[in-house]
Amino acid sequence: MNLRFLFPVLIVICGLAAQAEGNRQCRGGRPSEAERKQWMTEMIQYKHDFMGRELELSDAQKEQFFSVYDKLESERWKLEREARKMEQEVRQKGAEATDLELEKAADAAFELEGKQHAVTMKYYGELKTILSKQQLFKLKKAERDFHRSLMDRRRETKRSRK
Repeated sequence: MNLRFLFPVLIVICGLAAQAEGNRQCRGGRPSEAERKQWMTEMIQYKHDFMGRELELSDAQKEQFFSVYDKLESERWKLEREARKMEQEVRQKGAEATDLELEKAADAAFELEGKQHAVTMKYYGELKTILSKQQLFKLKKAERDFHRSLMDRRRETKRSRK
């Protein structure tokens, strides 16, 4: 076969394959913003279903609980994103990071849990009015079980790819 013909055909095929893949090669294999938002929406719904089942929430409780719980989670995530952003900036600078930048990033990392706890306590009073004492007691375990189930699913996905 003529190489002058084969080379352009290969380029077109590779280009179409990259486009069909959603141009992930151009993004370094990362999902697009739309894909990320879709994933987050699905993950939140999965967590709602999981927590509702584990806490045995009534329909009325679900509406009230998730209204408060989603605000709580949103504030926790915001704190975590801020701390991780600072950490990432220092990592990218590497040896060029100043002592002050290193100290600020370390402070943010160590203060994160305390800040998240403060946010949790801010919403605890509201949660007490929505959940029974038994459900309130189960809440932390349900959160741990949710994260454990995510790790198990990820592990299973990795095994199935091998």
